[in-house]
Amino acid sequence: MSIETLTHEISTLKDTNILVSASAGAGKTTLLIKRLMTRIMNDRISVNQICALTFSEAAAHEMKDRLKTELLKVYKSCLDESLASFIKEQLSLVDTAMISTIHSFALSLIKDFSYVLNLDPEMSRNVLDDGTKQLLFDECSDSVIQNAIKNHPEDFQSLQSLVSTSAFDFTDIKKVIQEIYQVRRLQLNPEDFDLKTLMLHQDPLSIILPILSEEFSHKLIKALVGCEEVIRLGSMSGTKMNPVFDLQETLNKFLTQVNEGELLEVVRAIHGEVWFQGIPKIKDHPSYSKAKSELQECLKSLSTSFDDIEAHLNDVSSLVPHVRLVIELVKELTALMQSKKEKLKVIEFDDMERLAYNILTHPDFDVPAFYRSRFSDILVDEFQDTNDVQNEIITLISNGKNVFRVGDVKQSIYRFRGAKPQLMRSMIKNQTPKVYVLPHNFRSSEPIVMFNNLLFNILMNVDGFSDEYREDDRVTVGKDSQKLITSPVTYLKVNKSAEEDELIDFEDEEIEDEERDDEEQDHEQEEYFKTKTYDKSADYVKARVITKDIIQRHQEFNVPFKEFCVLVKSHAQKDILKKLFDEKGIPHFINSPQGFLKHPAITQCLMLASYCLFPNDYYLSGVLLSQFTDLSSNDVAQLKLTKNLNQALLEQYPDVHASLNELRNKVLSLSLSQAMHECCKVNDFYQQCDSQGKLNIDALIQKAVDFENSHQGGLVAFIQSLEHLKDAKIAEAMDVALSDDVVKVMTIHASKGLQFPLVYVFNDESTTVHASRDQVIVDSNYGFTLRIKQEYGIIVKNIVRDALLYLEKKAAYEEALRLWYVAFTRAEKEMICVGMNRETVSLSSHLHASTVLKSKGINGLLSGLQAFFPQQLCTIQEIDDPDRSKIVSIEKVIQEDVIALPPSKKEELHPIILLPLDKSNRLKPNEVGSLVHKILSLAIVSSNPIQIVHSLSQDLSEGQKEGMLSFFTHPITSSWQKAEKFSEYPIITQDEDGYHQYYLDLLIKNEEEWIIVDFKTDVVTSLEELKSRYMNQMSSYHHALKDYAPRLKTMIYSIVLKDAIEVISL
Repeated sequence: MSIETLTHEISTLKDTNILVSASAGAGKTTLLIKRLMTRIMNDRISVNQICALTFSEAAAHEMKDRLKTELLKVYKSCLDESLASFIKEQLSLVDTAMISTIHSFALSLIKDFSYVLNLDPEMSRNVLDDGTKQLLFDECSDSVIQNAIKNHPEDFQSLQSLVSTSAFDFTDIKKVIQEIYQVRRLQLNPEDFDLKTLMLHQDPLSIILPILSEEFSHKLIKALVGCEEVIRLGSMSGTKMNPVFDLQETLNKFLTQVNEGELLEVVRAIHGEVWFQGIPKIKDHPSYSKAKSELQECLKSLSTSFDDIEAHLNDVSSLVPHVRLVIELVKELTALMQSKKEKLKVIEFDDMERLAYNILTHPDFDVPAFYRSRFSDILVDEFQDTNDVQNEIITLISNGKNVFRVGDVKQSIYRFRGAKPQLMRSMIKNQTPKVYVLPHNFRSSEPIVMFNNLLFNILMNVDGFSDEYREDDRVTVGKDSQKLITSPVTYLKVNKSAEEDELIDFEDEEIEDEERDDEEQDHEQEEYFKTKTYDKSADYVKARVITKDIIQRHQEFNVPFKEFCVLVKSHAQKDILKKLFDEKGIPHFINSPQGFLKHPAITQCLMLASYCLFPNDYYLSGVLLSQFTDLSSNDVAQLKLTKNLNQALLEQYPDVHASLNELRNKVLSLSLSQAMHECCKVNDFYQQCDSQGKLNIDALIQKAVDFENSHQGGLVAFIQSLEHLKDAKIAEAMDVALSDDVVKVMTIHASKGLQFPLVYVFNDESTTVHASRDQVIVDSNYGFTLRIKQEYGIIVKNIVRDALLYLEKKAAYEEALRLWYVAFTRAEKEMICVGMNRETVSLSSHLHASTVLKSKGINGLLSGLQAFFPQQLCTIQEIDDPDRSKIVSIEKVIQEDVIALPPSKKEELHPIILLPLDKSNRLKPNEVGSLVHKILSLAIVSSNPIQIVHSLSQDLSEGQKEGMLSFFTHPITSSWQKAEKFSEYPIITQDEDGYHQYYLDLLIKNEEEWIIVDFKTDVVTSLEELKSRYMNQMSSYHHALKDYAPRLKTMIYSIVLKDAIEVISL
């Protein structure tokens, strides 16, 4: 079937549920738009009858934008007046259509039906930020613990001794109940989760026996592979290997028994066997000795797996009282969190799905019936990342035959968010609903496509793992142009120099563990596995190789920097690359997960705000050493030598002292957002910051506004919430466009859905399971368990923990392979994998889970499989670690506005200047702006705008009222009297973060031109300042409408200056 015929059939099929499996680069977004257009144009389904659910806001805005583009194309060529009217109506509905993330859909459902759960409607308008959420979480957790100490002192003390070495430090127990709380709340039925946990400890063997059998069979297979290697190496030397053949026969017998459900019989038999005699010794044969040693380790692991099964079961039963108490603590935490949120009239981000589900399943209200009658079609993008609650919501609002799902199990990499790829996997297996597979890749060159088919046909068809790389996953290129690029994948294996064991220059830097990255920063914090960093030098070696190669390609072949992208697994690797790129002058876009709170602009602003609250020497010294004063470090040191720092400042720099006191008094009298805004104005601080600093300050002010709108706390509470955000590692605000000539470095998670001409893949060298060190192991299907600790703190074996840890390790490695599939499918023209050249064992093309579970990361797998890579698909090069000092730096002059270059020399600073405050205005800055915009939106469409302004502006200052009135008498408005005027006009814009919906303050439509007018209440001294400040914003507005207007002009009207300035006119 041709691709045209296939997509036509998928787009036109009706009255049945459909699942489309779309591999990377298969054109799923194009298919979704085609499906939407077919339903709208052929079946006359209105846009407001469609519910399209995406994984991210950017994807939702892209879908809206592309749908509008397609509708506009048809509209422009339409000759049928009736059809043209219908299309025009659909264009007007797109902006408000239910094309959104599932969280946005859930939030809208809560807003409309909050009464079902007797919720205050105000809750749905206030979503907790991460910092405040953690504050609340800790506060409630502490309360729960204190209640337990008071009400169950003996039971709690017993539990405390189990999870902590200290009787008075409750950090570990708090982590335990918080981790369980996070998993439990994602369950469809949290009470079932509690029951599963209890059953897991009351009757463990009946539940975990299949898991233990699977794990044990993997150990047997691993031992059998070891036997084969020992036999191969021993036979080559002429040694008789009969004892190993006998061992092999015994192991195969055991494997058959285990597969038939006789694990316990095999375990008893193994405990009576002698394993370590009879394996021949061969002198001066290191390879054989190594293989023999590894086999002996496998056999030792088998013989010690269950040395006393009855004792292990009794130990597990001893946990039942502790487990019961933990369940009660988690339930109490859940209830207390909900009570606190209701009191504060807020919700958490993760509450949206749960509350929506609870509304839809309420027995006294048939809310699903409303949505079943409203939506003719339900489309679900990225279905592989859907969790149980989300899937149930989709099912509940469906009529049973109108859900169109698109996804790719091979790209499911959000397990830490509760994603259940098995949902899609099960549908494909059962062929329910109707399943289609897109057969082509339209992104990558043919060698890259064929290499990935070859590699993942091995890595995703692993015996013992759940994922499959089926025949229809083997895609072919979809365009002839992809065949013209013949560059094979390059695998660089770097030889580690003898001196590399000692790190140079960077050895004092803290190397962080890997953390999952999401383009949505406020909800990506939990990690399930991470790259070991004990061999730190390997990352520096790979970074040097990549740095040298980028510079060489740029200088010798004029490859633009924007062509390069480096994909890494950990944020620590990004930091290493950033240091090298800065040193060598490579312009780059690297969004650090902790850059926001560590950026100088933010640290200095918070230091000044903290001084205003607590004027001690610590904060004062920080302020004096910052950009807010012109004192040098030597000046401050001299002050400190004499006496009290504050007193010394008063005596030697009375003007500075007076200015700081005046600022402090002013800040303490202001609201939170006003106070932060005031701090940023001191010494013209904002204007002196570079572009990155300004972006971060803007983000800080917005956080203050959001905090203020949602909570009762002021400046102290806000700074405390930011302290909690340090652990959440909030990324910097970034300002980069696709056209910027910078090298992009990002985690593999952040790259999902993107593509780049040339991709470097930063191979990992080893993977370990994070949960192996945790006090609690939590599994969404089985429940949780704790460590078992006996007298004197001795930790003993917990077979339930071992079983859950095996499942966790298996799931983590399965997802790791899917993560590398995402990485290896981002490149368009060229892909370069960089890893260390280590001694590895050649692998079979038919892998078993036991082999993957002991592999040294993706680099170990690639190295072990390299014999299967033909030269036309993959060239393998062994290279030496480049000498860092000999890597040439970029000599060309880089444009100043490119972000992330080394900072320029600090400019001479001015004395502190405190800008005047309009004390007549007691509204918060955001409230002033909101009120002004609201009044103007009403006045613009009124026949008597002057009266509207007078009647609604009682809470504003006279200056603000006059600024609004002056707009209606300004000369520019005289030509607009007969034009169409639209206030709060919705548009979609695209920036570095994707697509965003905004509302234009005023859109004027004449036959000759359209005019965008944006009202600003900023306190400024010139119109040029406003133009400079908002140029990017106005440009995005202009870009969004330029293709629709005969001629387009954008203007800013200043309420403060009572005048307008033209920004763009084309």
